[in-house]
Amino acid sequence: MNCKLMLSAGILLALLCASCLSAMAGTSELALLLPFHPTNSSCSGFLQRNNISDVKDCDIAESGSFGSIPGRTYYYVIYCIIPAYDSEPGKCGDESFSGRYHRKRGLGIFVQEGAENQAKLFLERGDPDIGMYLYQKPAIVKNRLGTFMHVSIGVDGTGNFNESEYYIWDSKSAAWKMLDTASWISELTERLPAGLTINKGIWPDIDAMSAEMKLYKEEDANCCPTGGTAVVKLTLEELRLSIQSVEFKKYSEQ
Repeated sequence: MNCKLMLSAGILLALLCASCLSAMAGTSELALLLPFHPTNSSCSGFLQRNNISDVKDCDIAESGSFGSIPGRTYYYVIYCIIPAYDSEPGKCGDESFSGRYHRKRGLGIFVQEGAENQAKLFLERGDPDIGMYLYQKPAIVKNRLGTFMHVSIGVDGTGNFNESEYYIWDSKSAAWKMLDTASWISELTERLPAGLTINKGIWPDIDAMSAEMKLYKEEDANCCPTGGTAVVKLTLEELRLSIQSVEFKKYSEQ
């Protein structure tokens, strides 16, 4: 079974004709016809808009809707992009090492407003250094503090570092506003017990407004932290995540 998820012929036309840059909603004329469904397509427009070249293969790997707010429905597209320097056999959509390893190298998000029969480009992310980032299905999360959008972006590698973008919906301006999700980590680093560090990416749980990370001692191997765990409760101060409380738990072998 062909596992590729691709867009309609109308979407193909829009992708091939578009020449806009990566953009937030309202700043691009690129639009995808609805509904999304599998069919033959191309991601050449995405490559062009994001200045990605020297590509061996590119295709739509995954697409669909991922959430809504009143009057708006959001869709995503994840692109498989195999760089030209990859000498392994295989192509996007198959079970080869290259096809699997490069399956999530680009992301597009589109918004449908009201009953319109098209979804306009909201944002897209891709890097000319194709192997740098991994993109996952975005999410819209609603909790007691508001409505959030998590644009999931990870740095490829054992560190699993988090380069995600987080937005909160501002109903007064009817717009998504980006959150500062880095300053609280700097504050946490300053509050760590002596001799302990955070060596891996931190991925906060926006639904629960919390984060948990393993702590490293200087002699610890990358695989095996023994410095315990930091458990953080988060809150929101204007457009910034901040620490409400933090608890340091001792390491326990299990």
